[in-house]
Amino acid sequence: MRKVFRLINRLSSKLITYKFICYLTLWRYVLDKIDKVSIALQQKDITLSTASILLKSLKEDLLKFRLTEFENIYEKAKEICDKMNISPEFIAKRKIKIKKLFSYEAEDEGNRFSEKEKFKTSFLEVLDSIYNQIETRFENLQVINEDFNFLTGHSITNKSDDDLKKNILKILMAMNYI
Repeated sequence: MRKVFRLINRLSSKLITYKFICYLTLWRYVLDKIDKVSIALQQKDITLSTASILLKSLKEDLLKFRLTEFENIYEKAKEICDKMNISPEFIAKRKIKIKKLFSYEAEDEGNRFSEKEKFKTSFLEVLDSIYNQIETRFENLQVINEDFNFLTGHSITNKSDDDLKKNILKILMAMNYI
């Protein structure tokens, strides 16, 4: 039984690192934003324009996070590490030794960046992928919303008859009915 506890302690000390806490903190932020939008999109009384606005705000939040909020994650992760008595430093992996053949093959590309820079680069790639998936999957929703938004009750009551006729003609022309 003691062997099992020692094994668990050794594994947890190797797995739970500052980098791991940073990943958890980042994913918590990103998935929390996505979850809120997902729950809102599943409501049965949601309109097309509301869904479009929610997705647009999600994309803006992810972009804002990518550009400005990323550094705050390190501080939040550091606070968590302090509470858990974990060293708030990125632990460098063993450097890969490469046999020097020619001068242009002498250095390993991965050793030029710090562990923090590697971490940020890898997570930004994932964040960019999420952003692009949202963009491509819902671009048709945006187009449909722009084309048919004039049919909502608010737009019908506030637009003039000429504007409504222009919108209807625009859709009919797009559908090749005219």
